[in-house]
Amino acid sequence: MGCDDVSDCLDESDEDPYTCIMPWQPGIRSQCIVPAGQTCFPGGGPVHLIGEVTKVVDIKWLPQIVRLEGQMKYFYNETDGIQRSGGMNLFTTYFTASGKTVTKWGNDEYDFKAVAHVAYFMGSSRSYARIYSGVSQDYCGGCYFQPANA
Repeated sequence: MGCDDVSDCLDESDEDPYTCIMPWQPGIRSQCIVPAGQTCFPGGGPVHLIGEVTKVVDIKWLPQIVRLEGQMKYFYNETDGIQRSGGMNLFTTYFTASGKTVTKWGNDEYDFKAVAHVAYFMGSSRSYARIYSGVSQDYCGGCYFQPANA
């Protein structure tokens, strides 16, 4: 465990203040482009995703886990050239110790889950997310996501 005010490592690295602060806050945005060949959206062309955190849910009894809520917007061109766009509710669970995130987003039309391992500070680093679709969670694409706040 880490960031729980109990030193589990001999060098106390699990309680490092640079790792245990809370960088997540409402308004943080990230984006990625799922490249052509994906099977998540119709037509298989590239899809631009922009996620925005609107709420941070702090789990007081387990500070190593952060729950984020927000919106995921998508944009893509159909095969006839018409641009489609929409939004979905977004729910993310971030595990501080491993850097793993599990994100679910969907609406009446889509149901997705993405799994990624992210750097705690997303400053200049990009992280790859694998995207799964539907109840069976079939792999449908992936993308490198990075901060979108300017």
